[in-house]
Amino acid sequence: MKTLITFLLLLYSININAQHFYISAGGGYNLPVMKQDIGTYKSGTNKVANVVGSYGKGVTIDGSIGYNFNKHISAEIILSKLDIADNIFPEESDFTINGTMTRIIPTIKFSTGNRVKAFLRSGFIVGINPHLKVHQDVMMSPVDGFIVTTEYTDGNSFGFYNAVGVEYMITNALSVSIDFNTIIQNWGPEKSERTVEIKGRATPFVPSPGTTSYSDEMEIFPGNLLKTYYPFNSMGLHLGIVYHFQKKEKKEE
Repeated sequence: MKTLITFLLLLYSININAQHFYISAGGGYNLPVMKQDIGTYKSGTNKVANVVGSYGKGVTIDGSIGYNFNKHISAEIILSKLDIADNIFPEESDFTINGTMTRIIPTIKFSTGNRVKAFLRSGFIVGINPHLKVHQDVMMSPVDGFIVTTEYTDGNSFGFYNAVGVEYMITNALSVSIDFNTIIQNWGPEKSERTVEIKGRATPFVPSPGTTSYSDEMEIFPGNLLKTYYPFNSMGLHLGIVYHFQKKEKKEE
């Protein structure tokens, strides 16, 4: 009985000492996965082809705040910004993508180890203030063609986040981490604005410019269009530096 009580008191002491806040900052690069059909393009050889991809490719910069409940379990909130640039280039048409999305990612982190810690982090994603610009330069002949630029805005974006990695404790207060993450996320914009520039005699084939609103439902004779959900699925590598706030020990009087 005494042994059990001693063990429980020791475990409680370890957990209390392990409880602390920490902050981190870092960044990484993500590549698209689970690609979907996201549009079509018209090439100069009079062919139409699907554009397959994901808008999740790009550089990410992030910071987070977390709390260690004990040596093995933490709660963490990540604030991350994704910069999307030049995602897709079909062989016979200039099709480029640029945009940004801010992500709030609440997670639970499970760790094991002491100086070198392996960890698993899982959570869900809320995308805020998404913005996407799709630029398409289509040549229908050596002298005929058009340029279409479409900007998508508004709407909510949700998804799931998972990461596995390793954290190395440089000191009791400072550590570095590296992880491999996967993101499954879609976004349904509520509005788009399209501008068109015509080259040569391509007028009959050019989509109309203007602003379009989207919704999940529409009437038979709609004033808007059905919402399309765009994929932001990705996987990537992330590096970070972590600062652990240590509890000050009380001085004995």
